[in-house]
Amino acid sequence: MVAAVEDLQRKLAALAPRERQLLVLMAVIVGLFLLGELVLLPCWHWRQRVHQEWQRSAALQQFFATHQTELVQASQWEMAAHQPLAQIIQSALVQTGLNAPSSMTQTGQQVQTEFKAVSFNALVSWLAQMQQHGIKIMLLDLLACKDQPGRVNASITLVGHAEGG
Repeated sequence: MVAAVEDLQRKLAALAPRERQLLVLMAVIVGLFLLGELVLLPCWHWRQRVHQEWQRSAALQQFFATHQTELVQASQWEMAAHQPLAQIIQSALVQTGLNAPSSMTQTGQQVQTEFKAVSFNALVSWLAQMQQHGIKIMLLDLLACKDQPGRVNASITLVGHAEGG
């Protein structure tokens, strides 16, 4: 090995200064090429893969965030489909703090209710609960109570899952 190094040193010493400079320049070019191929290029490819995975992950997060409310609503509708309509109405009344309607009649999956002098805000909350459970509002008739601000008389027809979807 030492003989090979000495032989190489003799050959370099025999070259003219310009030839030595050219040989050094070629060695630098080959060294830079090897650096690029063995170090920089694999790092660049790794960075691209990580970036693509990050984009896929962000797209999945966006998809799940967008569809989360739909999935929650669908699960609520599925749960509500197995509950009797009267039970759903009663639990929503309790959740919103609304008093029981003055009259309520049920025919199959259709319910007609009457509220007298009820808080408008509480009624709207209750109707929102009905819609979250997949119950459709088919008829809503409101009449403001003149002597009680913020209170209304309401006649409402709701349709449950079998007829209303």
